Amino acid sequence: MPRLSRKLVSLVVLLLLISALLGCVKRSEVGYFVSNGEVRWAGKKVDGADPATFEWIGNNKEGKSGWGKDAQNVYFHDIIVPGADSKTFEVMPLLRTYARDCKRVYIGSTHSTGKRRLPHEFSGLERDLFKDEFRVFARDVEILDGADGATFEEVAFGWYRDKNHVYKMREIFAEADAATFREVKQHGRRWFTDKNHVFLNEYIVEHADPRSYRIDPETRDTIDDRFVYISRQRLEVEVEGEMIPVSSRNWRSIGRGYRTDGEFVFDSRGHRTFPGIDAKSFEMLEGRFAKDRNKVYFDGNPLVGADSATFEVISGRHTRDKNYVWFGRKRIEGADPASFRVLNERFGVDKNFVWLGEYTFNKIADPGSFEVLDNVYCKDRSHVWKRSKLIAYADAATFEVVNGKPRDKKGPVRVR
Repeated sequence: MPRLSRKLVSLVVLLLLISALLGCVKRSEVGYFVSNGEVRWAGKKVDGADPATFEWIGNNKEGKSGWGKDAQNVYFHDIIVPGADSKTFEVMPLLRTYARDCKRVYIGSTHSTGKRRLPHEFSGLERDLFKDEFRVFARDVEILDGADGATFEEVAFGWYRDKNHVYKMREIFAEADAATFREVKQHGRRWFTDKNHVFLNEYIVEHADPRSYRIDPETRDTIDDRFVYISRQRLEVEVEGEMIPVSSRNWRSIGRGYRTDGEFVFDSRGHRTFPGIDAKSFEMLEGRFAKDRNKVYFDGNPLVGADSATFEVISGRHTRDKNYVWFGRKRIEGADPASFRVLNERFGVDKNFVWLGEYTFNKIADPGSFEVLDNVYCKDRSHVWKRSKLIAYADAATFEVVNGKPRDKKGPVRVR
């Protein structure tokens, strides 16, 4: 190997070793550690920290915190938190930038420690405690102004309360009663209640009863003992120009996302559907069909001319009553309902014709012997078709499709 190449390889190896060593140092210095009789945070000395009694607090399986304490003091990153009580200091388990002691609530973040705050920037409240226009700080750690540390507790992620107030992050949530405020979880959804209200996040659900508000297990809608709610709104329906609240008493699912209160029918978004319906006799049928005692519906619209009493879904989009056969919303003109049967999702036959959707397939097709072979080929006793094209030279008696390839007694059938 040429000398220059050997030197280049040695240089690359040396650079890789240095990079690996630097990477190890960087990883080992994340968070607190004790080295040579000193406590350090991310490589910076934590002034005043006692290595003999120091502990990194607030860590759990969800992650690490930025708080530490020894027998005398509390620290956030590399600074002392003035006035914090080490004996009662603890970190909130969900949002670990929040902590408390017997007196105060503290909020530490990398944003607050990014700039060293100077006493002359604030109006002094007491020793080492300062306030600007919006917040109170103990050096670089924010104090949740007015919060009572002794009773402060986490209700849910980002939600707290003490004996006086409920807090959404650092803001007082004045609408809630602190003594009765709680989180409720059901069927993968959550909300908050107090003695007066139901809250979706910070919004009041108007008219909702906090004692009975719940998820209906059948429809998965939110209801209480009186009303039905869609998101934060009470479900209402217009009757003779007046908005009437929908009662939860008879609220039930009728299939495929539709619900009824016994008087009206609604979709999953709370929109009233099937206008003029008789809800007491309404039922969902197979596919996209429904009926009540007066009408038949396809996709929510009346199926004109259908007889509700004898209407039935044969299969898929094929339906019939005593008078007619339909394919979806289209009436199959001339089809005989008594003898009609379905071959697949597109083809049907009666005693007279073969039908493709709502149309006659081919006048020469024999309904008695017609069969569908696959998605491409079909035949009767005398003819073979590829889709709707007649294959005149194929032998119908021996024609078959094997592994997608057509053949008859003469061999493979090549469709021209």
